Amino acid sequence: MFGRKTAVMSSLLLLVCLGCNRAPEATLPAELTGTWTTNAPVYKDRYLKLERDYVIVGLGEERNPNAQRIFNLESERTGPTTTYVIHSTDGEGHHKLTLYYDSPAGTIRLKDQQDVLWKKTAATLLP
Repeated sequence: MFGRKTAVMSSLLLLVCLGCNRAPEATLPAELTGTWTTNAPVYKDRYLKLERDYVIVGLGEERNPNAQRIFNLESERTGPTTTYVIHSTDGEGHHKLTLYYDSPAGTIRLKDQQDVLWKKTAATLLP
């Protein structure tokens, strides 16, 4: 009886450990994919292109865009807003982008620039 109880407990412990070590989903949901722009004058030539596996930051006509591969994604929904924390990497190192997606409005705000509203460009609104 002692051996069977130990085997059952060991199996349960193994299942719990496997569940804890499972990597979070690292691809963006469809609601976020697309090219995002803002009317804020300071960012007039900037864009944020979110693909399922990449974040591409457009830095203006004078500079090349920065492409970062997504390796981890966290999300938490509170009412109509979902907070996404996107962990990505490029040749310069790791990056963390926190954004707030307002599902009724279809807009995002970045954690560090909450006064700036970003909208998907018309070309990326189509499925």
